[in-house]
Formats: sequence, structure tokens, C-alpha cells
Amino acid sequence: KLLMRNAEGLWYVPDIQDVQERISADEIHQDLVERAASAISLMATEQWYDATAENFNLFGLTPDPTYRFRFRAQISDAQVIEPTIEIGDANLDNVAYYVWIQGDTRIFLVPQPYLEYLLNMLTDNILVSPTLTETPVVSEAETRVP
Repeated sequence: KLLMRNAEGLWYVPDIQDVQERISADEIHQDLVERAASAISLMATEQWYDATAENFNLFGLTPDPTYRFRFRAQISDAQVIEPTIEIGDANLDNVAYYVWIQGDTRIFLVPQPYLEYLLNMLTDNILVSPTLTETPVVSEAETRVP
């Protein structure tokens, strides 16, 4: 899903014909999305590797990455960036992931904490859970024993 910020700074899902239906800001877990967006800007790399076909295969980026997402950020009135980021396998110590930004000549090893919020947003439901208007009635089941 493409998420955007409205004029008040709240995240929402815009309506895109034949792609996705609009989801209003009050239906979105604002904190979850905000933490993921902040994590993207804080990503730091521990090391990097050449983006070769061998490394794409070795690091789980081909034939398909584990995750692929695209986001759009407006840097200034005239400058907008829209990178596609692919996340491959975790490293052997399971403390970092191999990450490639499409078009870059490097594959980065990014520590897990920087990707945790983003991965949570990709796997968890970003919608606010509905609240119950009534308390459910709990009753005891009666089982007949022969």
C-alpha cells in the first residue's frame, strides 16, 4: 500500500483506481507508520558489497527479495525521491539484513534494529482495530458426560 501524509501530518492510504482503495487517517496506526518512516531515515550500514549477480543470489535478493517496498519523500518543493528498496536474507548472525536500493551499485548490510519498525509495518496490520461497542457476554458451556 502507498501511504501518504496529509496537510495535518497524518498518514493515510490514497485512492488509486484499480490499485488500492482509500483508507482514512483515523483508520491507520499513526504511531506504527511514523516509527517505520523514521527508521527509513535513520538506516545506517555496517558494510556494503558490490551489486553483482552472484551477491544478489548469495544475499537472497534474487530471484525475489524477502520484501520489496517503495516510498515517496518530498525533499523540497522541487525535489521528490521515490526509491524502491529490496530486503534480502538476514546475515549469518541474524543481526542485520542485506538491503539493495534499486539502481545502486552496492548491497548494504543494515542492522536489524533499523529495519525492525519497517518490517513490522509490512507484516502487521496498519489498520486500527475496531473497538467493541458492547462487552461480550461470557457464559459457561454445559457438557453432558455419558
